[in-house]
Amino acid sequence: MTANRSFFLHVLNYAWILFILGMALLLWLHTLKLEDRILERAPVAVECEAGISASRVAEIDKWISELPETVAGSLQRIGAEELRQVLPDELPTDSAVAEAAAALNAIFVFRLTKPTYSKQGLETFKQKVEAHDGIRQLSYQNELTEDIGQSIARLRSALLLIVLLLVGVGILITSYLAQVFVDSRSAVILNWHALGASPEQILKNYRRRLLFLGVSSALIAASLVGSLLVLLGYFLPWTQSWIETAKFFWLLFVLIIFGPTLQYVLVNNKIRRLIQ
Repeated sequence: MTANRSFFLHVLNYAWILFILGMALLLWLHTLKLEDRILERAPVAVECEAGISASRVAEIDKWISELPETVAGSLQRIGAEELRQVLPDELPTDSAVAEAAAALNAIFVFRLTKPTYSKQGLETFKQKVEAHDGIRQLSYQNELTEDIGQSIARLRSALLLIVLLLVGVGILITSYLAQVFVDSRSAVILNWHALGASPEQILKNYRRRLLFLGVSSALIAASLVGSLLVLLGYFLPWTQSWIETAKFFWLLFVLIIFGPTLQYVLVNNKIRRLIQ
């Protein structure tokens, strides 16, 4: 009973180590191609000149959609309902609201291809668009003109450093757990060795148990990570569009391989040191 309880606590303790390491690793994985995902969600806006005809607006719509810098299918025109939301609430009648909405300039929102998202690329594209007849101005977020790649690279490096530090701390703690595992069985191990059993023969008796321990801890850790992601998506729905399921399964694969392997290597070393 005591041995089973000790084994269960070992599984839980190791699972917490893998969970913390897994969360850091998952965050780092999500920084890969993060720049592309941010730029994909960063639209630019084109405002047409006041008083132009509907046919001219339609021509501008077609012209923008055919630009090589425009992401196919991303062009949208801000409709009357959206424009009415920016009008003052004090307008007395629906007809006044309709007239005010009609007086607002036509606005198009769309996304650009990645090569265009540079300071020089955006400035060149802005000049090109604003030179077109019927277009008043092109607007974009100032942050897009900065080198967003450098900020993401620094974030990626910081997270990688955290992952490496956690790996080091995790190995130290797991080494202690492996020592406890071996110490609790030291009498049996020494007796086998005294009877002539080699380290490989001794370790063979614990191989299946170590495999079960490592896989169980990895699955518990992955379940905790998955549960946390589900809760995060429930309470903060906007995070769902940023969480990539494929990277979670990559993390699951890494944990299932890393968990049992680390346990086996450390216990193997502890047993060899004990019988030397």
